[in-house]
Amino acid sequence: MKLTLKILILFFSILLNVQTAHALAIAQPFPSNVTIKRGESLPFSFQIQALTSKEDQLCTYSLNGLTPLQISFEKKETIVEAGNKMNVFGTLEVPSNAPIKSYMGELVINCKPNIPSIGVSLVGQVTQFPFYVKVERSEKAGDGKNFFPLLIFVLVLVVLLWLIKSRKKELGFSSTKTPQ
Repeated sequence: MKLTLKILILFFSILLNVQTAHALAIAQPFPSNVTIKRGESLPFSFQIQALTSKEDQLCTYSLNGLTPLQISFEKKETIVEAGNKMNVFGTLEVPSNAPIKSYMGELVINCKPNIPSIGVSLVGQVTQFPFYVKVERSEKAGDGKNFFPLLIFVLVLVVLLWLIKSRKKELGFSSTKTPQ
């Protein structure tokens, strides 16, 4: 009797997992190849679809492998009702001191049927998507990129001041007061 019950539970959990594996889809791809500057943030989103699922799905997600970049989601997990879809929103933030380079990580989405525990651990569907981020130098002053135009401006200003001073001397103007 106990063996038969365990076999039935195992059989139904396998059946449920096979259905789950074919019932989910990820749509509206987030930007998966991003160029972003230091100190900026970028919103992203994706959609989990359980359109053909007969069970509600409990989904968790993470964006891994992008340290020191910071990733936050509006919710840590979501329940996608059977026959429906759910949008998931997040934000990618690049610290102002992040190394300028390309990062490669992956978005991992793990969904499993949201049913009360029956004494058997159900295996969910895990989906992984590559996520590439190229961090560029920001355009803030002092970051190196705006140095050359600033240098040209200062040089032109110095030359103009020197020309004005020279012209005043030619015309006999003096910058010092003469005693009376």
